[in-house]
Amino acid sequence: MKYMIVSLLFSVSIFTQTALAQMYDDVTPHFRINSKETKMVMPGQPTTIEVWFTDTHSGEVIKEYKELHGKLMHMVLIKTDLSSFKHIHPYYEPVSGRFMITLNMPLNDPDNFHTNSSLTEPGMYMLMADVWPRGIGMRMGHIHVHAHGQHNMQRLELDPVVNNKSIKEFTQYGRDYKLELEYWSTAGCNGHLVEFMSTLYEKNSQGVYEPATDIDPWLGAGAHSVWVSQGMMGGPAGMHYAHMHSKIPEEGSSHFFNFHDLGIMKAGPQKIWIQIKQKSKVLTIPVAFDYKLPSSPSTCK
Repeated sequence: MKYMIVSLLFSVSIFTQTALAQMYDDVTPHFRINSKETKMVMPGQPTTIEVWFTDTHSGEVIKEYKELHGKLMHMVLIKTDLSSFKHIHPYYEPVSGRFMITLNMPLNDPDNFHTNSSLTEPGMYMLMADVWPRGIGMRMGHIHVHAHGQHNMQRLELDPVVNNKSIKEFTQYGRDYKLELEYWSTAGCNGHLVEFMSTLYEKNSQGVYEPATDIDPWLGAGAHSVWVSQGMMGGPAGMHYAHMHSKIPEEGSSHFFNFHDLGIMKAGPQKIWIQIKQKSKVLTIPVAFDYKLPSSPSTCK
């Protein structure tokens, strides 16, 4: 495969960017929900999330951040049964050093189209916030959020596989689509490289799927994706989570993502949400697939 990278020495590859759910002791995240130290919310009600970070050693609030794909913060909200995914972007107040956004409220912001329906069902959610404090590097904070009420866990059903490709047919914005997802794993002595290729098709007026056209960059990337393993929270490796970005494709409707897995992801059922901007709208495409770990090379000692 021409996109294969031989060396597995780098956790961020030369053609995609990846955020890991790692824990660091140099930065401490702080969260408030509706101005309180609580993790309980009422589903469907306006809910204000406030986030800030402090230097763990000095206790001072960090106030200088670099943009990461067009935003100072990317926030992801995923329900624990993987039935719901939201990607939002809190606003930054530089005097206080705090980020803030209100969920379940419409915003006149094309990059925050998920805020209007972010917490509408009862259940447990994981909320993750990615930032890049200047002089420190990419960091993440996360908390559990419990939306009050009776929660019925949804079973994760894998999407059909044809010729080693997971196939997802869906309708968004009144148009019919199909996405094909394929992945490759290459084992190394220091983890293994996982590469994804997604290809988007749109159904034409004759009912035939053709490669999608009018694909545009979104927030500085060809496409965005979040990949989680079933049972994503806890375990010796922390959260089983990766936030990946694809380069802008020069042509065609395929996007490439990769991830250097150092034991972060679990084998078994997975879900990935791929976001692609097409015809001025951002598509959010969930694909459920089975992840198999490759065997380590016999040369590893």
